[in-house]
Amino acid sequence: MDITFRDELGNVIVQDRRTQRNRTLWWFSLSTEHPQVIGRLGSMEVKSGDPDSEFVRAVGGSLQFAPNGALGER
Repeated sequence: MDITFRDELGNVIVQDRRTQRNRTLWWFSLSTEHPQVIGRLGSMEVKSGDPDSEFVRAVGGSLQFAPNGALGER
């Protein structure tokens, strides 16, 4: 799968390609995997990296933690 992060103006911040088997999950920490996006606003685009496949299921969620590792509240 191809992942593209863009800023609020649509400029590419970082692109990444992940190889993943069908019907598998990929859990990751955005700040660890892509530190270039820390503190930035924008979008994340996920596309199939396989030209024979038009389907990618992506679901996002987030948790906010304080610097001491405690789960934050908003």
